Amino acid sequence: MKAKLFVAGAAMSVLSSVAMAQTPPTSVAGVINFQGAVLNDTCKVSSITGDAGTINVNMGNIAADDIGTVAAPKRLTNGSGSANFDVVCKVGAKVSMKFAGKAAELSADKKTLRVNNGNTSAGFAQGVGIAVYEGSGSNMNAFDLGSGDLLAQTDVPATGGAINVRFAAAYVAADPTKIKPGIANASLPFTLSYE
Repeated sequence: MKAKLFVAGAAMSVLSSVAMAQTPPTSVAGVINFQGAVLNDTCKVSSITGDAGTINVNMGNIAADDIGTVAAPKRLTNGSGSANFDVVCKVGAKVSMKFAGKAAELSADKKTLRVNNGNTSAGFAQGVGIAVYEGSGSNMNAFDLGSGDLLAQTDVPATGGAINVRFAAAYVAADPTKIKPGIANASLPFTLSYE
């Protein structure tokens, strides 16, 4: 009887070893995604500080009583708030540039950009926004910062060339009596398109 149990136990041991040897290792299948795009570098934004995907505008330090409204902005004579850059194309193209502000960052009429992403913490300005204008003097018009044309579609000659783009920005307030001083920074996306 002991011999039979021993032989049965040995046989089971051999079978389980064979079964274990045939069990495949555990593995997980997966995938690696590579995402991106190769762009034609026909046109780009160029400023006196070099090629840029970012245009920096120095708004300066402005007293609260130097802030007007969107319809009647107060201008400073020291050049604060002005931007002057070129869109440079290597070859002929139809080129345009649009503002692409997000609705949450804009006033209802899309003429004013909220400063500091609407942050109301101590040290941040309140009751003030930024408007961007084309033209000057009595011809000044505030851009639609959600989809307005900073540069309407323009043809660049076949040999290439540069198109100068200028605008002026000003701090504005719906009610200048409710301005609280502080840091007043903002960012406004744009798109440069060419074909």
